[in-house]
Amino acid sequence: MLLLLLILLLLLLLLLLLLMLLLLLLLLLLLLLLLLLLLLMLLLMLLLLLLLLLLILLLLLLLLILLLLLMLLLLLLLLLLLMLLLLMLLMLLLLLLLLLLLILLLLLMLLLLLLCLLSHSKDHCKKVQLADLILVVVDCAQIPSDQHIVPFLSSHLRDVLPSQDPSHTERCVLVLNKLDLLTEASRQRLHSELRVWAAAVCVCCVSCHTTEGLPHLLTELQLRLKHLCGDPLSGGPSLTQARHRAHLQQCVSSLHQFQSYRPSDLALAAEGLRLALTSLGRITGRVGPEEILDIIFKDFCIGK
Repeated sequence: MLLLLLILLLLLLLLLLLLMLLLLLLLLLLLLLLLLLLLLMLLLMLLLLLLLLLLILLLLLLLLILLLLLMLLLLLLLLLLLMLLLLMLLMLLLLLLLLLLLILLLLLMLLLLLLCLLSHSKDHCKKVQLADLILVVVDCAQIPSDQHIVPFLSSHLRDVLPSQDPSHTERCVLVLNKLDLLTEASRQRLHSELRVWAAAVCVCCVSCHTTEGLPHLLTELQLRLKHLCGDPLSGGPSLTQARHRAHLQQCVSSLHQFQSYRPSDLALAAEGLRLALTSLGRITGRVGPEEILDIIFKDFCIGK
């Protein structure tokens, strides 16, 4: 019995030991589990920290990107402003250039107008100087009634004639036209003022509408043409210089050339006319009008 009891005790002890071992094992397992949990917690914490760090880095990157974008936008705005300023400056420069070009064009036009006026005045003066007879026609209705007639006509003659050369005044005939438009009082005033001045300048008052004064003008022109060209009824002019005779002979031979070539070759006939005109010009000192020569050369193609 005792043995059995002892054995039972031993068995109980063994069971207890086993239980103790099991408990120890369980404790160890629990400890291990706790350790594992702690490790997991640590890992989770680390992961969370890493995630936080990543988030912070991402935020920083986003901030940097935003800053870069803002900088780029600012740079673009600055570039746009600079471009606008440059465009404005270019536009201003172009406007200034256009203004300068317009001013230059205006100056050139003014210069051309001045040159045209000068050339016209020179041509006018030259034509007046070369003219054998000068007719100055003035509209009677345009004469101011509030001033004296003679000073007005004298000023008009000074504008028309190139200089106050007495030869110009002698060759000048002042024609006052449209006499029919004046009243009787204006006519009497005109005639009374012209009586004093008529000795210096030849004045003819006419009306082309009523033919009043035209016979007097025609008589005056006939007298002046007789004085200039001579009277054909009193005999032909005599040539006293051998040079004049030689030029006239050349003119006659050139006219013969014109007559002979006229039916067959107009170009050679026109050349004969030109030579005749040149020979006459060497006598008078004026070699034919350029307009006639231009028409001859243009129509007959001389020299081509």
